[in-house]
Amino acid sequence: MRNIAAVAVHDALGNARNPVMLVMLATCALLAFVFSSVVGTDWLGGARSEAFLMTVAIAIAPAYTGSVGLLYAMSEEFEKGMPATLAQAGVTTAQAAVGKLVSSLAWTLVAVLITCLVLSYPAGKTAALLALSVPASLPVLLMSLGFGLLADDQMKSSVFAVPIVVCAVAPLLGAMSEALRPIACALPTGFAAESSCLMAGAPTLFSPAAAIALCAAWVTAGVAFAAWAHRRYAKRVATMVDRMR
Repeated sequence: MRNIAAVAVHDALGNARNPVMLVMLATCALLAFVFSSVVGTDWLGGARSEAFLMTVAIAIAPAYTGSVGLLYAMSEEFEKGMPATLAQAGVTTAQAAVGKLVSSLAWTLVAVLITCLVLSYPAGKTAALLALSVPASLPVLLMSLGFGLLADDQMKSSVFAVPIVVCAVAPLLGAMSEALRPIACALPTGFAAESSCLMAGAPTLFSPAAAIALCAAWVTAGVAFAAWAHRRYAKRVATMVDRMR
């Protein structure tokens, strides 16, 4: 646990100095401002507009912060040989991966908080969205972690970023198109979209139990994917350590 906490704190502080992370936070805030002020809050009508803005708050944040804290950072660190350095310091690859996941979850909550402030949500609503963001963001963060473990260079990380961006944008498109909504709600960010509709009193595609089951299924799939990617990652790190001896 000590190694996991050390990696999480180190990564969290490092991301605070990372210009890309700061740009992603600013982008989340900008999108919230655009949809709430420029486009307007009534363009979808009543509760659906409110649900849309909530989805903006909790669906985009994990994709943006996760891509920086997990996908791009891990591929860059692998190119620099940092996983081998951590291994020689007694930090296992699993501990490093979990620590980075915790750090990215923390930054996701920061992004959600900033978005809620831009949307002028009251404290109670902000707290509810922050609590909802934990399970809602895990499928995307686990996907980002898995891709980060597989990406050993920046080129691969750029390719792996595509499905993450699709998952972030899909709920927004689904809110604007009834034809796309079933597809969007079935993706890893579907729980975020359905929960937003439920909180706003807008029509939902799934029952609360079905939405929770969908989230649990995606979290399980994400854990399995990350575990599979970690096995491949651990072998590459072991080879890297052997070469350094």
